[in-house]
Amino acid sequence: MRSHRNGYDSPRVEMLLAKDSNERDDINVERKVEIEAEAIAHRIKEFVDGVEHIEIKDEGENQSRQPKYGDFALLFRTTTHIYKYEKILKDSGIPCRIVCGRGFFDVDEVKEIMTFLQVLINPFNHPALLGFLRGPFCSLSDEQILRWRMHKPLEELLIGTDFPSAVDEECYKEVRQLYNEFRQKLGMPLDELVTEIIARTNYESILIAQDFGEQKLANIQKFISLVRAYSENTALNLFNFNLFLEEVKSQILEGEADIFLSPEDAVMLTTVHKAKGMEFPIVVLPHLFSEARGTSQLKVEFNRELGLIVKTDKGLKKLSSDNGTPPIDNPWAHVIKLKNEVEDEHEYVRLLYVALTRAKDYLILCAPDYPSEKIANSWFNLLTSHFSFRQEGTNLYRVLKKDIASIKKAEQSRTKEEVAPYNSKLLVPVKLSIKDFSSTDPIPVSQLLNLAFGNYDHPPAIFDRDLVYDEYLVEETNVERGVAVHYLMRKWDFDSDSVESDLLNNFISDENLISEVKSFMNCLTRKNFYSLLKQNPPIERELPFIWKVEELDGVLIKGIVDAILQNGTIVDYKTGEPNNDVLKRYWQQLKIYYFALSNSKIPIKDEVVLIFLDKDEIFKKKISQDEREEVIIWLREVIERYFCR
Repeated sequence: MRSHRNGYDSPRVEMLLAKDSNERDDINVERKVEIEAEAIAHRIKEFVDGVEHIEIKDEGENQSRQPKYGDFALLFRTTTHIYKYEKILKDSGIPCRIVCGRGFFDVDEVKEIMTFLQVLINPFNHPALLGFLRGPFCSLSDEQILRWRMHKPLEELLIGTDFPSAVDEECYKEVRQLYNEFRQKLGMPLDELVTEIIARTNYESILIAQDFGEQKLANIQKFISLVRAYSENTALNLFNFNLFLEEVKSQILEGEADIFLSPEDAVMLTTVHKAKGMEFPIVVLPHLFSEARGTSQLKVEFNRELGLIVKTDKGLKKLSSDNGTPPIDNPWAHVIKLKNEVEDEHEYVRLLYVALTRAKDYLILCAPDYPSEKIANSWFNLLTSHFSFRQEGTNLYRVLKKDIASIKKAEQSRTKEEVAPYNSKLLVPVKLSIKDFSSTDPIPVSQLLNLAFGNYDHPPAIFDRDLVYDEYLVEETNVERGVAVHYLMRKWDFDSDSVESDLLNNFISDENLISEVKSFMNCLTRKNFYSLLKQNPPIERELPFIWKVEELDGVLIKGIVDAILQNGTIVDYKTGEPNNDVLKRYWQQLKIYYFALSNSKIPIKDEVVLIFLDKDEIFKKKISQDEREEVIIWLREVIERYFCR
């Protein structure tokens, strides 16, 4: 085997060990990341400023040159800390750009096409079916999907023969028509089938209206080209093509369609998956000390080949072992777990190989220089099992230690005139402003609240209809019950103190859930909050709104108000138990509702009400116009923090 490039006289691999002598050895991971990022920034500037000499050769050129910022690429295994590195590089005066992403077959637009194809193959593939229904080809809301699921299995939406009266809506008929139309075309060549799906659904128009629309269109065209190439070389039908991709897509070194990767003079920060198939003159691998993915805490074990099984010992006889090892609750779950661990380890090593081979001229490996550092189950551990990076180096690599404390002390002693000014003309990431969102789709109130107050780590006891729209991981029974109770309050007749007798039977198919909601309905008129609603019955129920916030350059906010009473009081229903954290979130929600509706034709009272249906508790709060400025400031902070990165 012969190299296609001439070798170098000096080592081309560098182990950069970073520490801060002013810090203790047992500092946390966040601080170690900051120290490492500062060391990387200092090292890059040494190369670019000529303090450290290194040869870089362009393709087809024998003349060496000094590195520039555009020659550097920082490749990350995950994006967990990528923005921290970006900030420190920018603070150091280094222009940089983030190109985040996954492998080609994991980008959203390709996955959406593949999901459509997978459902055509097997409508009983529930993960693919759910993605298909929620995706751009069907655009069903979670509530619409849940309403169907309460009455019939999801697959019958595609292959059924009738439509239940409770869900006899046009959108369901359109979904079934689309599916059956392409189900009859499975004999077409694969590239023609994909092309016709895109044309029939106007998928290109959907993509071009999104952020990075040109990139997404290019990815779709690249996918069609790959399908055509595989079809020409192999007699693949749709089923075999899908099976082929599932087996090898993690090994195919495909990046996204190359339309935006121009040679700007800026350091690139991206993921190893995104960099597949690409090369860079100088590659930096940060955060090598991070451990691989830990043990899954899910209640199931899943493998593409072996299937899915629940991890439980109920009804199973524990198997004892003669060699003293712990007994196994479920042998099949144990087999799947072991196979997943082996596959994960192989993928982990394969990804490291991809990362190491992206460098054309120079490779920098980074880790903290702390003797007590635990590096088990990490890329650093894999490397140190073959190379002793604690030594001074060899003719293959060299070890360089950076003390941030010494670097900062030296920089502080330099005068401002000695410091190279930052070139503002170099490419840097553009920070979005509030104005950039004035013409985009409305932002859901629930999304703003979720970002500001954080997600639930466990299924919440309180049901909020908006949680369903924002993909909260809530238990299915809690969601169904919450939807059913909200639906009951929406349909309730406060004049007759009743509701249609067959309402629940048409809306819910689960007998246990019907019984539970009927129990709630039977005692509804005896609850304390009922007298409030009886005296001032709702004049508006499930009222959607879009609020154009003029103070935020016309940003659009959308939401759904549960009820507006006859006297103008805004009411929001909740199930479950109230607590201080929940109340803080929901008071902010109702303030937004109040100011969103204050300019409408509906007369609004300066009082909002939270009703916790299960606990029969009522919470009231007065709102004054003086609080509008506080709400606007809160909205601005949330949008700038999470949307204008």
